[in-house]
Amino acid sequence: MTERILEIHRKVQIINELKRISIYINGKQVDTIGDGEVVQFEIDSEGCEVYAKIGWCKTKPLKITADDGDVVLLDLGCIVSGWPLYLFLLLLISFSLIFQSLCFIPLSCLPWIWYAFFQPSKYLYLKKKEA
Repeated sequence: MTERILEIHRKVQIINELKRISIYINGKQVDTIGDGEVVQFEIDSEGCEVYAKIGWCKTKPLKITADDGDVVLLDLGCIVSGWPLYLFLLLLISFSLIFQSLCFIPLSCLPWIWYAFFQPSKYLYLKKKEA
């Protein structure tokens, strides 16, 4: 009997760089994954349900099935990245230079606040890797 492997790749991102994300398989925490790391797990023939969690934000559970010898690749990351993140950082710098104060720092936190409080199931993503 050959193994069925589940391999999770965490994207390198500035946001949550210092935090480890917990990996759950069938409702039990099996490991944590750091920024840019790759972890592997052996899964049963019946398959499994996988999700990731950081704080109170977690991904939607993903059902995984695999045949003998298969390697299932998953990508893990945070939705708050790319141009929206840099736009808010640019706004923060602009406002602080214009008004010479840091009273507009909360503006840079809007994406995090929105997803963390209003859409915590969308803050992180866990999806099958494109072949």
